Amino acid sequence: MNLPSPNSIKHHSPRCSIAHSDEIIWRIGSKNDLEKEEQTKQFPIELESFFPNADACTPYQEQFYRQEEYLGAIEIDPQILIQKWQDARKDLWQELPLETKPLRQWLKQIQPPCALSIKEIQKFWKQNKATLPFKLKDCNLRKILDTPIQIQLHQGYTHNALIPRRIRERGFICWRYASDKGLRGVDCAPYLSPEGQPLDIQLHILKWAWKNDPIKLAETLFAMNLVTSIPQTAELQIKKHHPAISKAQLLRILGVQEGIGRSTLIAKALYRAKKLNIGGIPIELETAPPLSPIKDSEFFLPRKRRPTELFSRWNQGCQLDEEGRYSVTPERHALRIAKQVQHPVIVDAFCGGGGNTIAFARQKHVQKVLSFEIDPARMRMAQNNASIYGIANKISFHQTSILQNPPAAPFVFLDPPWEWSVEKLDALRKQFQKKYPHGMMKLPISFPFPQDATCQFYLTEENYPSFALLQW
Repeated sequence: MNLPSPNSIKHHSPRCSIAHSDEIIWRIGSKNDLEKEEQTKQFPIELESFFPNADACTPYQEQFYRQEEYLGAIEIDPQILIQKWQDARKDLWQELPLETKPLRQWLKQIQPPCALSIKEIQKFWKQNKATLPFKLKDCNLRKILDTPIQIQLHQGYTHNALIPRRIRERGFICWRYASDKGLRGVDCAPYLSPEGQPLDIQLHILKWAWKNDPIKLAETLFAMNLVTSIPQTAELQIKKHHPAISKAQLLRILGVQEGIGRSTLIAKALYRAKKLNIGGIPIELETAPPLSPIKDSEFFLPRKRRPTELFSRWNQGCQLDEEGRYSVTPERHALRIAKQVQHPVIVDAFCGGGGNTIAFARQKHVQKVLSFEIDPARMRMAQNNASIYGIANKISFHQTSILQNPPAAPFVFLDPPWEWSVEKLDALRKQFQKKYPHGMMKLPISFPFPQDATCQFYLTEENYPSFALLQW
């Protein structure tokens, strides 16, 4: 066994040391201490690749050596591994209750512990004015620390001490100390840019920067909209948008009103307008005075759909697969759609888990719903869900593709797979418009609707545009 030279061994913890070459890592300590490190808990499969394989302990001169896999050899930049670590955990976080506290209190409960010095930060800033994203006179740190902020923390797997001394040139020394009770952002704050991060991650970046990096502290305050250099008010006008969406609904999505309003809200509306594509036509806004967009990435974060939003009787045994949880129409929207349709016979061309089929069948005037689903597992889920609502006798399920032989009926509802290309979706629309005198088609909001199309746009509770309903 090729052991490291004594000069290459670095102190790692009170009990163990570490050494590494370009290809090998050694952990060095007593046999008992090294074996304790090996007694790790079970981690989710998404995270297994971050924990190194290791050989048995080898004795040498009253110490024991354990050779480990060099996880960092693939990536030359630790930032890449950090981002992979973030991405692997994106669906594993547990939401904690929303809380509102002054920023000062939030920061006191966030690691690392440190005094929130104001004089030292301001003194440093005065010597580095050119690098700040705002004017010093616009930043009252004492007032900012007393500002109440509503934040939702997230708990899950974090590396207990992912700090600079644990980072080697080409990756992480050891992931072995991950905990399932950490807060999102605590182990990545030194390495993430604050721009576009959720508030709870920005909070960790702010705390780390307060102790270690005053320039990054300024950037984080700016990214959190706690300090700006824009005027307090501005005037907003909508210059262009797709005619299928009403101006009132567009303003709900943008989170503002036309006319004079708070500049920070209008600057966020500019960011939302830039990122949203509704009906294939860009949203054009005009402000006086001119403003630059303020990032509002939290608006675009994926929302977890609560099962009871999809089916109010979920706890009675409703079933959906993962794709169904993403694609099924929430019950309140499905019922709103169903109440608009006054035909006694309805065709549901892409039944899926049965959200729309069940909503149609629940209407008293509906005599029969013809539901088509090619996937047998989803068909069984839809049948199960319909039986829970007690309307299965009003539904005729067909496990086949409707594209082969569409049945005659006065009305059709289409909710096709959104991964289909725009060309395929548009061809489907034209095909069914010829076949059926009346119908609706559920589509992503970015679909390029004809300018004269009749559309409805459905929003989440946070006013994020969820889908569009094209009608004929």
